[in-house]
Amino acid sequence: MNWLHYLAEANLYLAVFYLAYCLLLSRETHYQLNRTYLLFSCVAAFALPVLQVGALKPKVQLIDPATAYAMFAGQMAEAPLQMKLQTVPIVKTSKHTAGQITAQAKATQTPAIALPSVAKPQLNISDYLWYAYLAGAVVLMVILIVRLISLFLLTRRLPAVRHGKYKLIQLPGTNVAFSFFGYLFLGDNAPATNTVIKHELVHIRQKHSFDIIFLELLKIVNWFNPFVYLLQNSLKSVHEYVADQQTALHETDTLTYATFLINTAYGTGGSSITHSFFNYNLLKKRIIMLNQKPSGNSARLKYLVTLPICAGLLCVSTLAFTKNYSWIDLDPAKAVAITASAIHPKHMDVNTLSPNKIIEPVKITQPALADSNNNAPTFKVITHDAAATDKPFLPFVSDGGYHALSHYLHKNIHYTPVADDQGGAVVLGFKLDKDLKITDLKVVHGTNDKLDNMALDAFKNYKGTVNDDAGRYMEFTVYFFNRNYDVFKGTSPGNGSAEGAVLISDTPQKFNVTSKGYEYIEIPYTLPNFDGTKNQVWIFLKDGSYEYYQKDLLTDAQAATLKNKYGYEYPSNSYPDMEFLPATNGNTDKYKWTAMDINSHLKEPYTKAFYNHIYDNLKYPENEMANHKTAVVLVKFNLDQSGVINNVGVAKSGGADFDEAAVEAVKSFSGNIIDTEGQHTIAIAFCLALDGAVPAISESFKKDGYVGDLAHGEHKSVYENVHFNSHKPSVDIDKK
Repeated sequence: MNWLHYLAEANLYLAVFYLAYCLLLSRETHYQLNRTYLLFSCVAAFALPVLQVGALKPKVQLIDPATAYAMFAGQMAEAPLQMKLQTVPIVKTSKHTAGQITAQAKATQTPAIALPSVAKPQLNISDYLWYAYLAGAVVLMVILIVRLISLFLLTRRLPAVRHGKYKLIQLPGTNVAFSFFGYLFLGDNAPATNTVIKHELVHIRQKHSFDIIFLELLKIVNWFNPFVYLLQNSLKSVHEYVADQQTALHETDTLTYATFLINTAYGTGGSSITHSFFNYNLLKKRIIMLNQKPSGNSARLKYLVTLPICAGLLCVSTLAFTKNYSWIDLDPAKAVAITASAIHPKHMDVNTLSPNKIIEPVKITQPALADSNNNAPTFKVITHDAAATDKPFLPFVSDGGYHALSHYLHKNIHYTPVADDQGGAVVLGFKLDKDLKITDLKVVHGTNDKLDNMALDAFKNYKGTVNDDAGRYMEFTVYFFNRNYDVFKGTSPGNGSAEGAVLISDTPQKFNVTSKGYEYIEIPYTLPNFDGTKNQVWIFLKDGSYEYYQKDLLTDAQAATLKNKYGYEYPSNSYPDMEFLPATNGNTDKYKWTAMDINSHLKEPYTKAFYNHIYDNLKYPENEMANHKTAVVLVKFNLDQSGVINNVGVAKSGGADFDEAAVEAVKSFSGNIIDTEGQHTIAIAFCLALDGAVPAISESFKKDGYVGDLAHGEHKSVYENVHFNSHKPSVDIDKK
């Protein structure tokens, strides 16, 4: 219904413009301005619905990721999730890098419910409205085509005599007189031929036929709106007023020309898409306007009413309508970031780091997911590498919520340490000018000229803004890390020495990328059970700025922008996976790891029991995992009337082992799914955390019956007891 909603809004605006014309402008003799206003109204009415002024809407507060995502080690930290080099609090000496702390999660069971038969799709009121609209548009289109063909045949059947810039076609035995584009049709019996020709030549010179065809096309699209027909008549009247005004100048006086109009009032008219000199219906108005006192120059000020009308309707477009076709934001709202100070793990003493201090996972609670008795669930944190290591994990370095600056620094500081490079920490101080740009930049704490200049140059070249208070003095730390933990001493991320920091190492920072090529940060609320209502995403634009969206605050227009402009869709299901980085250049960097969110995009009936079943039962082929291979398998299946899956097969292969694993997992689901009976497909994506992204899903998969993509990593979630049951259990019921 988006097209019909758009038409309804556009036609409402068209009515407002036309009513303003009738009340304020229709009796003015500035005919060219009237013509311009009417044509502009048609364009503006259909442009305004796709425009908005985001600044008029309430400013969005950027909830710091500290409140959005609890890191798997149990520490709330103010930083983006996709930061690949992360810290887990170091709590004691142990022989293993992996451990488990007991936790309990309250399991919920869905009672058995008898499933009704799945009804076949039926037409609803929206469908009938759409078909009725199309029928009306087709009828008017056919009528227009018939009229155009009639005129075309007329030009081919009768000889045309060129006179300068127009062609005269004589119609024998008639008294008609009309023009259409560069053709003037004149009957042999038409009176006062010279006067009529002068009149029609005005229409030809001023290309009034373009206006008429434009209105005819507009009428086809908006045939249901009476204001379109009224506006078309008004525009035709203005055309006649212009032609009468200029023709009268060549006559003896206005009275003589008006008398001529009365005497020839009963001449034969032409087609409705032409300009006919003999138009009895307009006769009275034409004579009145001929004798109307010319409007003064001050009357031109009335046409400025266009500005407040446009402004008012733009406000209405922004505030009064919830829609997904507001593609252009003339003044985007400036989000307010909550970045009072960076929050860091306070119990982590990096000054006393030693190689024998390693990880023990911690029990985590999530108050946001508390039950009705205010009991927050607890759960285990699980790592996937049991090998001992003599290195601690890297400290978690927070950008303090300054994501645009952090993103720029990661993309533009290229640190390639040599063997004896010990790295270091460079603390930069600066102020924010009135435009929130960096000024008065200086090195507060340096390491050496090479690293100091590397950090300094990156900040100098940053042309974006820093989302904080104008005039504020800030400090920001750049950690250059080359396996030397001493760089964190004295300027520890935990001692509050700077508002934010970035960690630059020989391992490039990875960012998620949308299907349209935009890098982004995503906070998918995966702890411990996915709650898709509050997902947050930061989209980084090509100019270095970013836009922030939170799913539960999203408008239809913003959702359309995310999908159509940026190529991003919020996941229906998500869980975090992590993997230790493989050895590089002979170094076994098992104390460094990467993490990613395994995001799926499924239709509602498949996001609960079906997803949980695939999550529990799909096995990543061992050979493919060992060879670091990923794939997407398009699985086809049939749903019977009871919602039971059968006839499972491969619609598009991802490789023999991947195909077998995907088909077996789908085939083994014994529950019921309330969805349309018949053939369906689902894309099963096998992904590796080291890649940092789910394999691309081909657009060719997304045809009728497609239910979405389900991503599966090489490991289960780093959280134990992850099942997706926090949504309302209304559409997907396990078979008992």
